[in-house]
Amino acid sequence: MKDRKLRVPGEISLLVAAMIWGAAFVAQSLGADKVSPFTFNASRSLIGALFIAGMFLVNDKIHISRGEKVETGGKALYIGGAVCGLLLFFAMNLQQLGISLTEPAVVSGAETEAMEKANVGKAGFLTALYIVLVSLIGVFMKKKPGLFVWLGVLTALIGLYLLCIKPGFSVSKSDFYVILCAFAFSLQIIAVDIFAPKVDCLRLSCLQFLVCGVISSFVAVILEKPDMRDILSAWAPILFTGILSSGVAYTLQIIGQKTCLRPSIASLIMSLESVFSALFGFIILGQSLTSREFAGCAIMFAAVILAQIHPSKERKAYKRYEKA
Repeated sequence: MKDRKLRVPGEISLLVAAMIWGAAFVAQSLGADKVSPFTFNASRSLIGALFIAGMFLVNDKIHISRGEKVETGGKALYIGGAVCGLLLFFAMNLQQLGISLTEPAVVSGAETEAMEKANVGKAGFLTALYIVLVSLIGVFMKKKPGLFVWLGVLTALIGLYLLCIKPGFSVSKSDFYVILCAFAFSLQIIAVDIFAPKVDCLRLSCLQFLVCGVISSFVAVILEKPDMRDILSAWAPILFTGILSSGVAYTLQIIGQKTCLRPSIASLIMSLESVFSALFGFIILGQSLTSREFAGCAIMFAAVILAQIHPSKERKAYKRYEKA
């Protein structure tokens, strides 16, 4: 059983990952203006895999220099990398399709900027529906979330709605891609929960992005005919999402979930990406936040704290889960 001293670093890892993903939403939106979805994700995934490969090679050398044995995970590593990579392929590309297929409004100036911000916010809200799906899937996997986790999930949905959704909410064709993306992300979170305790985190992260990048490249060549000039024109969003969002944040996700955080708790912490997206826009880009949006941020943080409460009746069940 992992005690609280080990779970806290895991929670911090997931929180940092959420911060990076919050900034990545803007980068993905910018990248969608210049590069087709599969080409964009093929580029970022292969860059992420290369970056992580460098990380675990350096890490291996450090362990070897100390006379320590390098554990990789064997067969479980390759199975986990293939499963997580395939799920990540669907999740990332469905999300990028949803962002890139958002129908442009025939407006100009400040109205256009407001519409783009609303569309990205709605994508963030729909993507974060994985916090519900992960909890529901957990029920069927005999990892039933406790009462306070469910209250946290419902509270988080309220906060997300206030933060992301503007008046006049409607569901378009592109939104269905993002909803499917949320389902794929929820399965990826469950898959990481299964394989992370058995394998080396860096290698699992590298393999999942290699698989995602290769499949995305194959589909991009068939459907999009990638142009190197377009890829180079989007070098900044691709490098940001490739190195930080893919290479760093997704590795932190695996490290965080490896410390026996329940998938439902992990998904709640990661859903704070929507909060950080809004806060970074406010602090760095000078975008305004309404009182409704500030309230949404506060409610989201409260939801994560609420989900950490373990009543005495649930504590034994939680410990049994950690031992599993």
